[in-house]
Formats: sequence, structure tokens, C-alpha cells
Amino acid sequence: MKPVGLFINERFVNIPPQITVPLFKSLKSEIKRAKEKRMAYDFSYIILISKLYKMELNNDKNKSKKSKKSDTSEIIWSNPEEEVIDQEAEVKFEFSVRNEADSGLVGEWNENDDEMTPMRRILVIPFSKFDSIIEKVEEAVSA
Repeated sequence: MKPVGLFINERFVNIPPQITVPLFKSLKSEIKRAKEKRMAYDFSYIILISKLYKMELNNDKNKSKKSKKSDTSEIIWSNPEEEVIDQEAEVKFEFSVRNEADSGLVGEWNENDDEMTPMRRILVIPFSKFDSIIEKVEEAVSA
């Protein structure tokens, strides 16, 4: 049996993704200190639940259902750094949360606006890749 940690990556809407690098580094050092004290933080894997949206483009509405399935939708990540983490995942799967999404959204939309489907993607990442992930996120958010 391999120990698994739940990695929660959440921040307020207006906080920029650059804050993630020092937070990830701090988390890594805290886990290291906990392991030195023989606490149960010797993870083999971490699991991250990512929030993303799939854009259903208007020009796809005229296509048949069969051809729609083969097309890739545009993905918008709620936390952009999670796109980098996604590339390091050994296992990933996603599901729609359209029916569970908040119904209190306010705004004005045109009939021709593209529709965004709220999704969740579960990522299973080897903890051994965490240092590499921090470096790649640092490169991505500083660009």
C-alpha cells in the first residue's frame, strides 16, 4: 500500500498565480520536516482536484454528434499553474459538474456566446515529481 496525500490548491480570485511558487516550496519544506520527525507524510502520490472549463465553440454547433466527439475542446484552467501540474500526472480523468455548478451567476450573455462547461479533473501525481513541478510552475508563471 502506497501513501497518498490530498493536494488542495485554492486561492482567492484576484490573487495572481505567482503566489503558488513560494507556497509550493513552503509545502515541500514542511513535508520534509514532518518526514524527519517520522510523521505520516511520506507520500508516494498526491491527488489534486483541478477546476477547469471546456469551451464549446459556436462553430461546432452545426457539426454532427459523431464529429463533435473527435474534436478537442478549448480548456480554460481556473488555476493556470494546474495546467503544468496536469502534464506531470500519471493518471487523470475528468467529469462534468454542470448540474452541480452555482446557479447564482450574474451577467449578460448573448445567444452567440460560447458555452463553457464546468469540469473537474482528478490528477494523480508521483510525489517524486513535486520538485520538478515547482520548477516548471515557476517558469510558467514568470513568463
